[in-house]
Amino acid sequence: MLRFYYSLFFSFFYGAGAIFILTWNASVISAAVGNFARNILAETAKSLGYIGAWDYLSVLPISLMRYFIHGLPEIAAYFIGGLAGGIISVAVIKHDFMGDNFRKIMKDAFDLTAIAIFILFIAALLEVFVTPIFF
Repeated sequence: MLRFYYSLFFSFFYGAGAIFILTWNASVISAAVGNFARNILAETAKSLGYIGAWDYLSVLPISLMRYFIHGLPEIAAYFIGGLAGGIISVAVIKHDFMGDNFRKIMKDAFDLTAIAIFILFIAALLEVFVTPIFF
């Protein structure tokens, strides 16, 4: 949840700030996928004594599915939060604080933030309840 707020605030203060958070999250997910794949390959080598080409090819989809079940909605929530922060930033730059247009923009940004928090909540439920069923 904290990364969501970082994405929102970084995109508010710096237009491309959400890209930093998305890149960092992608690097964390890729490191986790690689670590999970390495552990599966190590277990296979320990039990069978060798690792064939099929083991390498079969472990990658399993590793990706483990983290993409909840990772894709999580990344979408960060992206939507970054959009909301960018929308607020543009409205502030245009100095339209007291107009009716600013209220519409803030309502839209609030709606995007609420949608992103809901998606992040769904991603958390997937991570806690669905991922352990399969892995």
